[in-house]
Amino acid sequence: MLGNAAGGEVLQKAVEDASEWDTGWNYTGMGQFGKSISYLDGLIIALGRTKRTEAIPILEKISKKLTTASEFSHFRAVVMALETIGDDRGALILYDLLQLPGVTGHSMPDIQTAKRLTPAGDTDTSTRNNSLRELILARALFRCGDVNGFGKEILTNYSKDLRGHYYRHASGVLKMFTKTPEQQKDLKGNKTEVNPDFPEIKTPAVPLKP
Repeated sequence: MLGNAAGGEVLQKAVEDASEWDTGWNYTGMGQFGKSISYLDGLIIALGRTKRTEAIPILEKISKKLTTASEFSHFRAVVMALETIGDDRGALILYDLLQLPGVTGHSMPDIQTAKRLTPAGDTDTSTRNNSLRELILARALFRCGDVNGFGKEILTNYSKDLRGHYYRHASGVLKMFTKTPEQQKDLKGNKTEVNPDFPEIKTPAVPLKP
C-alpha cells in the first residue's frame, strides 16, 4: 500500500486464485458502518499500488466477473488498481465495464432528469452508487488513454451535473488531465519532479512555454 512493488507476485497470485468475488460494499441509507471494502477489494487495490503491469491480465480476468448487480466497492477496487498502474491496456477493461447494461446514463444535467432518475424515499442511495460507479470508471478510462473519447464524453456530462460534488470532480479531472497541443510535444531534456501530494502526477521542472 506504500507503493513498493515488494510482495507483488504474492498479491497477484492471491487475486488470480480468487474464483469468484466475495461480498462487496454499497452505499446504504441510515446504516453506513464498518469497512467499505471487501478482502478481495483490498488485495486488488494493494496489487495496483505495486504498479506491476503484469497484473493487468489478472485484473481483466476478475473484472469480467462483474455484473451490473455487483457491489460498488468491487468496481472501485478495479478502477483504483488500473488507474494507479496507469497502463493504456487498462483502458479497454474499463471501457468494457462501462458497456455493461445500466452502468452509464446517470448524470443529472437538469431538474427533469433528476426527478426521473431519483426513486421515491428519504434514504435512497441507488443514485449515489450508480453515479459514482459511472464517474470513477470514466475518470480512470480517461486517464488510461480513453477509448473513442468515451471517458471524456461521460466526464463532460458530469461537468454539467446539478450535484456540486460530481460536477466539480468531473470538471477538475478534465482540466487537470487534458493536455494542450503544446504539452503533448516531446520536450527533450525537460525533467520532471514529483508532487508529494499526488505522486502519480509529474510536474515539469521547467515551466512549459505558453
